Amino acid sequence: VHHLTMPSVGAVVNYLLAAVNVSRPVRLRGTPIDNDMAALCEMLEECGIEIHYDTEGEISIASHGYDTESTHVIECPPDRNVAMTWLAYGAVSEGLTINGMPIDMLKAGIDIYRQIGCQIVIIDDLRLRISKGTVPIENITVVAAGLNADFHSDWLPQLEVVAAIRGLTMTCYDMLFSQRVRQAEILAEMGADVTISGGLLPDGLAPFWGEDP
Repeated sequence: VHHLTMPSVGAVVNYLLAAVNVSRPVRLRGTPIDNDMAALCEMLEECGIEIHYDTEGEISIASHGYDTESTHVIECPPDRNVAMTWLAYGAVSEGLTINGMPIDMLKAGIDIYRQIGCQIVIIDDLRLRISKGTVPIENITVVAAGLNADFHSDWLPQLEVVAAIRGLTMTCYDMLFSQRVRQAEILAEMGADVTISGGLLPDGLAPFWGEDP
């Protein structure tokens, strides 16, 4: 059982991305109780994932392996954060088509996911298809993210999860939020090999690895 220190929709999205791909049942407590969470869990059920979301903010997943049908299409609003979330899910799936987001607004994300071996096909100006493809021979080692960077800090936690699932070695620099280590804590509990250096440890967080970064 894992616990969120604060009810964040974004944190739950990243957790579910990782939880679907672990080899044991998992539970997350302290999630937000709202329509966004219910809609996300419903979408995962449609994709064949055994998931339960209760009214007290606990999510449990009993299956593992995110395997989307080749014909599955996500209708995405013109929002880069939403589109980048679906890119991350597609990066660990057998195939996901994302429709509705201008492709030129996703260039930074497309470039990064191609670097880590994902197969991305641009269908037209508003549609692309992404699948996990193959793991590259050389791992990507540095990703810089920040408020003014092309690859925004908000998307870095998703990339960290994808890297953990795909077994990549990745060094991530977050120039904006030191509190991203909250996610690293849970990734470490779930079996990822995580090392943190620099930045500030959020108040009240006891590091899984036993020492302050």
